[in-house]
Amino acid sequence: MDVATTLRRERERAQVELDREQTEAMLREKLLEVAAATGERVTPEEIHAAISQYYRSLHAFEPPERGFGTFLAHLYVRRKPIVITVTVLLAIFAFVWWFVEANFGSIARDRRDRELLERTFEIHVAHPSTADQSGFRMDYGEDSVNGWYVIVEARGANGDAVTQRIRGAISRSERDVSRWAEQVPREVYERLVNDKRHDGILDETLFAKKNSGSLELEIVMPGVGEQPLTRGRQLLEWEGR
Repeated sequence: MDVATTLRRERERAQVELDREQTEAMLREKLLEVAAATGERVTPEEIHAAISQYYRSLHAFEPPERGFGTFLAHLYVRRKPIVITVTVLLAIFAFVWWFVEANFGSIARDRRDRELLERTFEIHVAHPSTADQSGFRMDYGEDSVNGWYVIVEARGANGDAVTQRIRGAISRSERDVSRWAEQVPREVYERLVNDKRHDGILDETLFAKKNSGSLELEIVMPGVGEQPLTRGRQLLEWEGR
C-alpha cells in the first residue's frame, strides 16, 4: 500500500515537472518571437531570468491596498471571534450592571425609604400668595389627562417646601418638585371654587398628609358625597395648555 502511494506521488511530481518544462519551453518561444518582432536582442540568460521571475511572482502574495472595503473584508473574515468577543463583553457588562443595581441601587432606595419614613409633612392647595392660581381645567386633547386639577404644595412642619418625586401624566417623567397639580373630580373642584368665592379665602386647603412611620400619603380632602377622595393623575407642567 505504501509502495503504491509512493509511486503515485512520484508520477504526479514527474507530471508537474514535465508540465513546467513544457510551459517554460512555450514561454521561451513566445519571448523570442516578441523580441524578434520588436527587433530587440536578448540572450538565453535574460530569457531564463524572465521566466524564473515569472514563476517566483506566480504564487507571491501582494497585500491589498488599505481602505474601507479592505477593513470590511477583514471584519468579515474575523466575524466569528469578533461576535464571540462582543457577546462576552456584553454579558460581562450586563452582569456588572445587574450587580451594581441589585446591591448599591437597593442600598440607595433603602436610604431614601428610611428618610421618607421619618418625614412628616402636609400637602395643601396652593395659596394665591405663593402661586398664580389654585386650580384649572385641563383640555389637552388627550382624555387621559383632561379634567379638573388643583395646584398643591408639600410643606413641612415649619412651613418650608418639601420636595416629592412626582411622575407627570403628560411628560411621563419623574422629577423632584415641591409644587405640582393633582387631578380631582369636577364636583370637588367646584366645591373649592365656591368655598373661595364665599369670602375670598379658601378654607379647605389640606389635600393629604404624610405621617411618620408610613411611606404612603393619607388623602384627607373629602371626595364626592362625603366619600374618600381617590387620588388621580399628577401634572408637572400645565401653563399654556
